[in-house]
Amino acid sequence: MPSQREPDLAALAELVSRAEPGLRLLRAWPLPAESSRVTAIEAAGPDGRPRALVLREYCEQGQDAAARPAALEQEVLQLMAAAGVPVPSARYADDSCLILPAPCLLMDLVDGQPGGQPSDVAADVAAFTAGFAGTLADIHLAGVTPPARLAEMTQAAAARLGRPRATLDDSLSEGQIRAALARNWPPPRRNRAVLLHGDYWPGNTLWRDHALVGVIDWDHAATGDPLADLGNARVEVAMLFGQHALHGFTASYLARQPDLDLAALPHWDLYAALRPAGNMADWGLAPDRLAAMRAAHRDFTGQVLGRLARPAAG
Repeated sequence: MPSQREPDLAALAELVSRAEPGLRLLRAWPLPAESSRVTAIEAAGPDGRPRALVLREYCEQGQDAAARPAALEQEVLQLMAAAGVPVPSARYADDSCLILPAPCLLMDLVDGQPGGQPSDVAADVAAFTAGFAGTLADIHLAGVTPPARLAEMTQAAAARLGRPRATLDDSLSEGQIRAALARNWPPPRRNRAVLLHGDYWPGNTLWRDHALVGVIDWDHAATGDPLADLGNARVEVAMLFGQHALHGFTASYLARQPDLDLAALPHWDLYAALRPAGNMADWGLAPDRLAAMRAAHRDFTGQVLGRLARPAAG
């Protein structure tokens, strides 16, 4: 997780004024985030009405600025918004690193709470999984043309698989997963490539009154098989909420995508299962919760490894 720091109020005031003439910075404070530095901003317009904004900084000074990540995420958000997907409104992208020492994107704050806790779905698992799955299907069915600069997910995954960590996480079967993927990569390509969120899990969705009102953190967006997003969401749902929620989520998604070829789903399930390897202990979970999530991960992985092995055994 990037280190938090006190916001540069002068720089934020300039960004806010560029996003909307006459907009004045009132206050700002850091928010917790995993892959970037995020700041909440309260501002006021010329009419005195308050504005709630969020600023994402992508990297330390000089790193990846040439890739223009802020402009790319802004383009993705605009495409998704035009397609009716609930996303933050992008206000101002700056990749120059002249105002702040990193590329940054200013967005409207979405009024909602992140999903991701068992208490979020305890009252109505079916409603949660249906909403979560339905929005993922909306993303994949949006029909937008992905920006040409987006990474292709299969290629990006191959690059990651080719860089194993020095010490594998045996508690999450990392060695078995990597061995299975090495034998079976790349996955079959039988579905039309779509714009992918790239990190679709309950913590990247915002909810209000039991309804999904926003999908955030599009900095891992890519293009590729929709099963890549589905696999990522499946392993997260399994770890957070268990097998019942996993089956409900998967069934709800496939009801919206009945023509998908699922031959590559075990490959993407296993690739997603690698993401927690080596870092789950750093998530700040209580010991009993950590043990439960590890057990759920092992169950999920064991089932997928069995499915992937069956065709070869025949």
